[in-house]
Amino acid sequence: MQAIITKALPWIQSREMRIKASCARGSVTLGVSSFDEANHIGVAGFLRDKFIEEDMKRYEGMKREDSGWSKSFVTGSLPDGNYAHVFIN
Repeated sequence: MQAIITKALPWIQSREMRIKASCARGSVTLGVSSFDEANHIGVAGFLRDKFIEEDMKRYEGMKREDSGWSKSFVTGSLPDGNYAHVFIN
């Protein structure tokens, strides 16, 4: 299993606030209303759900709960202001 790291992306004149979630498997960037912890958790959850859907398509008959990505995760802040989301269970 891989930890997901979320990072607030600097505001650019032409773009809204965004958070990028990434791990070795891939990444996603979503617009958010603020850079609070709840939004970091939400973007990490979105990436996790994306991986679950990909796995279910790849392995026909697989149930959502059978994916390793369906486990719960805990979140902690890092010294640089990013967040780490680590799977448990």
